[in-house]
Amino acid sequence: SNIGSQKILEAQRGGDNNKETTVDSVVQNELEQALRPEFLNRIDEIIIFNPLSYDVVQDIGRNMMNEVVERATTDGPKLTSVTISDNVLEIITRQGFSRSFGARPIRRSIKRYLEDTLAEALLTNFLHEGDSVSIDLVPPETDRVKLTTGQGKTLVVKVDPDTGIGGNADNTSDAKWDRLYGQAPSLDDDDMEREVDEFQ
Repeated sequence: SNIGSQKILEAQRGGDNNKETTVDSVVQNELEQALRPEFLNRIDEIIIFNPLSYDVVQDIGRNMMNEVVERATTDGPKLTSVTISDNVLEIITRQGFSRSFGARPIRRSIKRYLEDTLAEALLTNFLHEGDSVSIDLVPPETDRVKLTTGQGKTLVVKVDPDTGIGGNADNTSDAKWDRLYGQAPSLDDDDMEREVDEFQ
């Protein structure tokens, strides 16, 4: 349960020297307010989890990155090796660190900076089975990921921190929707009516 989680954060930010006792009493008070005594009496033990520190979230991020590397080198079009820079780990940790939400946001950061970027590189035929690739940020930017193959080819992918990939950041080879996926369907009412008339 998340009962008392906000109060735990407030208690741990406070200047109380005996934070463990403070947190225990805060949680006990919150439980008594939220749950009926008959139910509380049936609970054998209450375990309080501490909020994650930045270093712990960074370790979680490193483990998740290793899982992405493992999948990229064993599943689908297998890559020979995937090397990820410390800069990428740092930005993933910074964007994924939240005292309120724990490690959940880091999954979204991993998806944006690694999974979506690798998928874009594979779908645009920049990467092929058997390639090795290194992934880094384009300094001083934090929204551009650079992929470099073992042969020295580079691809820069713009990453939107809120929604994922934004296409190739190099304007000279900006991919168009219709070139990649065919003509996009129109959602304009006039076009829909015209299509219905043509169909009839």
